[in-house]
Amino acid sequence: IIDLLTYFHDRFIKDATAWREEIYPSLRHFLLQAARDNERLRLVFDAHASIAFAAGSILDVKSGRDIEIEQRGAKGREIWSATDRDQDTSWPRPVFDTTVLRDGSDIAVAVSMTHDVRKPVDDLVRKELPAVGRIVHCGMPAGPTQTSVLCGRHAFSLVEDVLREVMVARQSAPFAHLHLFIAAPNVVTFFLGQRHALLGPVTLYE
Repeated sequence: IIDLLTYFHDRFIKDATAWREEIYPSLRHFLLQAARDNERLRLVFDAHASIAFAAGSILDVKSGRDIEIEQRGAKGREIWSATDRDQDTSWPRPVFDTTVLRDGSDIAVAVSMTHDVRKPVDDLVRKELPAVGRIVHCGMPAGPTQTSVLCGRHAFSLVEDVLREVMVARQSAPFAHLHLFIAAPNVVTFFLGQRHALLGPVTLYE
């Protein structure tokens, strides 16, 4: 167990400098030590999306570890992994659309799997992020729900779809800074963190 509660007040970090100076180094040390001692890891996230993303960036796809994640939702407690089921072509795939706002070099990506973040992200980007020129929205065909992601393998394939769309958006702006907004299970956020190298420079928003 690693306890990071002292750095937060509810969902808000108390001191932003603690992220680089204390939180991430502590998380990295904790996870790498666990990975040295175990070929298989089971992670339980009672934590923010930023912690799940950071954990994925530390235990990335090159870590060589078999990683399971406890997912709690409408079905109760389940154990998910990237290989927990065979791929099923009937699983819902994400739908994407892009809003061009202005001549800006940055890209915002809004992922609405469990909640619809389109409007709040659009409002925030227009008011607070003038460097963002485009917003790529990722939604689900039936809309965002607590059951839109079915298992770990489904989460992994959804992340692959998001990455492909990011690569398309980056074709015209290969060095763009990515502003990532995620409303999805922490399994999805963890898998995105594992592929952080493909995302390029990224800022994650809760």
